[in-house]
Amino acid sequence: MYHNNPVRVAYNESKLLWPDVQDCQPDILLSIGTGHNGAETNGSAEPYDRRRRRAEITSDIIVTPSPRQRKLGIGKWFRNAEFVQNLNIMVNRVDNILNSEQIWLNFKNDTLSSREESEIRRYQRINPKLGYPPPRLDDKGKLESLEYAVRKSLRDNELYRKKISRISHQLVASSFYFERIGQRKYGSGYVCEGQ
Repeated sequence: MYHNNPVRVAYNESKLLWPDVQDCQPDILLSIGTGHNGAETNGSAEPYDRRRRRAEITSDIIVTPSPRQRKLGIGKWFRNAEFVQNLNIMVNRVDNILNSEQIWLNFKNDTLSSREESEIRRYQRINPKLGYPPPRLDDKGKLESLEYAVRKSLRDNELYRKKISRISHQLVASSFYFERIGQRKYGSGYVCEGQ
């Protein structure tokens, strides 16, 4: 699973599908998640506390190889700082790939050209806070309880209800458009003609 939150893939694909408007902001880009545990990030690709904890753990790795491992030279791998560093990078990479909220924040930071409210409103994400770590991606037995928790969170939290209402209005409004055919001066204003 390389794209736990495929917002960049969808955004880039929209540019390929509609090249005539690729330089325009979308009417709305809606990202929907399955819930998160509410871990806060400080703008880095990994929450600070987890990164600090890993640094403490990996700096103290001491592995006593078994006689068989010593014979095969396996114990040297764990005492090798470069190996431990590469292993740590791989583990961090997997964690970062699966951190869909951080992916969303990074996407918005990279994509938004300004911080104007009218531009920010076009990019929306609904990903309810569960209050506990979501189940593993392959844990099918927990899907029902996850669905229940997400529904409950969306139903019981007034902020989510207001956000969903606002987004639904935005989606309906983006379904309509006016194509101007012409305009003419009328008094101190203009009259636009179109369909």
